[in-house]
Parts: sequence; C-alpha cells; structure tokens
Amino acid sequence: MLPNGHQIKREVDFILDEIFETMSTTLFHLRENTFVLYNKIKNAKSEASRQNLKRLSLDYLERYIYLILFNAYLHYDKKNQWQRPFSKWMKEVAASAGIYKLLDNLGFYDFDKMPTSFKTMKERWSHRGQALPFHGVFS
Repeated sequence: MLPNGHQIKREVDFILDEIFETMSTTLFHLRENTFVLYNKIKNAKSEASRQNLKRLSLDYLERYIYLILFNAYLHYDKKNQWQRPFSKWMKEVAASAGIYKLLDNLGFYDFDKMPTSFKTMKERWSHRGQALPFHGVFS
C-alpha cells in the first residue's frame, strides 16, 4: 500500500528477528506469536476461549502493522528530520493509502473461516477498555 512497502516490512522483520535473539525464552516474537495464538484457536475448549485467542492474535497483528507504519514514517519524513509528528503523518499519508480501511477490516482472510466480533478497530479497542487512537495518537 505504501511506496517501498515490501522493503519497509523486511526491515521491521529483520529488527524483530534481531531483538528476539536477545530476549528471554519466556518472551515471544511478535510476528510469530500472532500466528501461534491464531493456531491455538483450533484447540480451544470453549467459544469464549476461541474468541479471546482470536482477539489477542488480531491485537498482535495490529501492533505489527503499526511497527511497519512507524518504520515507513521514519523513512518518508527523514528528509524533513521528522518535524511532522507520526499522528499527522498517519492522517496525511497512511490514511490516504487506505490504512484505516485495512485496520478496520483486520483478519486472516486467507485461512479464516471463523467469524469474529473483533474485526473493526472500534470493536478491538473498546474490548480492551480503551478509547480508539485518533489517527496514531495513543496517549
């Protein structure tokens, strides 16, 4: 969706891999944990447990996307020495690239047969007991 998007994602993956090598064995790799949690859904004992695992997996996927977006911001605004805040970049660049449409329809569509009630940003963030971030503002 963004220019050089594949390269920007590869850089995030590289950093996640490097950081993971220095982490405790009790911590999980963000990218890998997304799919580990998703795969646990098949063995969940109850529907509530399935939905909770699905929500957690989508939370990890959303965080991963934000890391990629932040890396894109670092690349694109470097020439201006990051004078524009990330929240403004999200409104001006990422929004026009369709990122909010993607985030509002988040799922594992290639292999997802199970409906979820956590698909939209509003549903995911309200379930956490937090207000929605407004175009990248998390505080």
